[in-house]
Amino acid sequence: TLSFITINSCAQVKEEKKIVEEPIKTKSIEIKKSDDSKNINISNKNELQKSNLKITFEERLNIPKEMIEKMPAEIQSEVKNLLNNPIIYFYKYDGNSSNYTIDDSNKYKKYLKTDSKKSNSFSLAEFSTYIDYKSNLLVIKSSVVNNSYLINQNIIDFKWKISNEKKKIGNYLCTKASTIYKDEKIVAYFTDEIPFSAGPSIYLGLPGLIVYLEAQDRTYTATKIETFDKI
Repeated sequence: TLSFITINSCAQVKEEKKIVEEPIKTKSIEIKKSDDSKNINISNKNELQKSNLKITFEERLNIPKEMIEKMPAEIQSEVKNLLNNPIIYFYKYDGNSSNYTIDDSNKYKKYLKTDSKKSNSFSLAEFSTYIDYKSNLLVIKSSVVNNSYLINQNIIDFKWKISNEKKKIGNYLCTKASTIYKDEKIVAYFTDEIPFSAGPSIYLGLPGLIVYLEAQDRTYTATKIETFDKI
């Protein structure tokens, strides 16, 4: 059984120069407002923080070729198909807290409930997070087959290093930031054109939305932002 789980987060150190590198090829972020919403300015930090937000992230797994080759032949094609298609996650923010959960309609949901009694099977970890920003609380939930884990802790403080490198991602100019967490290098690209400190999983703490992030075993890309007025 294969499982894939990532954890990380916050803090920053700035450098000064600005260098625009080759763009990362990805589609533009779709900005969508609810029908009854006022005209929320996505580049205004105060307006964003006063709005309910739903951000869609595409997660793509990176399973080493050597590992795939060791799998039974009957499941290799499924694994390769999984690698070629994104898993959809939603980040939802209400002003005080956020949730990060998998899209229930996602076709890869079936891989979360693999029967552990089958020898030729694999599964993904059903991963979700809850963050209470006022109390600095992070709740991590992970389930693999019949095993579930629930961890309550403080929001993890990454020591983000903000570089002078910039790239165009979709329709936004993004700045590169990086950190090392548990011997793993994490690279993120955030945009201050959307001045909201959010990202996939529990990656946050940068002065703008994380549009693209590379971890050792997966990448994340923001594809849609939906805004709603507070009730």
